[in-house]
Amino acid sequence: MLSPPNTIYVDECGTPSFTDVGNSCKDRGYVVAASLIPELERSNILEILPRDTNGSALKASSREMSPTIAAEFIKRVLNTSVEIALVLLDTGSKQNHKLASQVAELSKRGRQASGAPQINPRVLMYLITVNHAIVQVWSHSAIRHRQELTFFNVVMDSFSVSTNDRGLLQKEFPSIFAEQKVSVGSIRWESEDQEPLLLVSDIFAGICRRQLTHQDVGEAYSVIHAAMESGRIGFQDGIEVPTSYGESSEA
Repeated sequence: MLSPPNTIYVDECGTPSFTDVGNSCKDRGYVVAASLIPELERSNILEILPRDTNGSALKASSREMSPTIAAEFIKRVLNTSVEIALVLLDTGSKQNHKLASQVAELSKRGRQASGAPQINPRVLMYLITVNHAIVQVWSHSAIRHRQELTFFNVVMDSFSVSTNDRGLLQKEFPSIFAEQKVSVGSIRWESEDQEPLLLVSDIFAGICRRQLTHQDVGEAYSVIHAAMESGRIGFQDGIEVPTSYGESSEA
């Protein structure tokens, strides 16, 4: 009997719009979280999601979500077989701003030459960063469990990308992962109401970015930081540009 497929849930906090904001921290930063959740863990994770007094699941940005509640939830997730990966980008970095502009120009030239439709620079950076997060959680799982996944489904937050851009991304993702000899099954965009498991990634990404920009959720972030230090959470600070968009380079 075949095992139920694993699903990677991707959500983020911030925006992949790169601007040179100097040393200001308040509105800078983009964090993408990928959660690889085995189908057998689904009911368990749904059961431990933080909820308000009405029973509604909480987002990282919910008023009722305290650092203590978030820390407890993060600890419980890390005690399961769920794999987590985080990719952080400083959207106010001059270096990253320059890199984003270069990548957008390379993509524009390549698509003009091939007759392919242009990608909005924000969508392009979303695609690249999400790609890194998914590869990071996939590879991290393989290292920890000594077994590579050859097939998985992907669910992303429908708020992240417009309906018009989803078809293009659905064509891009399978080709990206084919290089890793991985088959991507269904690629879906759901709201967090439709797919509450997106809230796992939402909470990890939201707490991480909040601490980096406001330093006021230390209790919850300390759990994430310790897990990154121990290798329990996959972590990447910055991005590498895929060769299909130009020469490889680190942000």
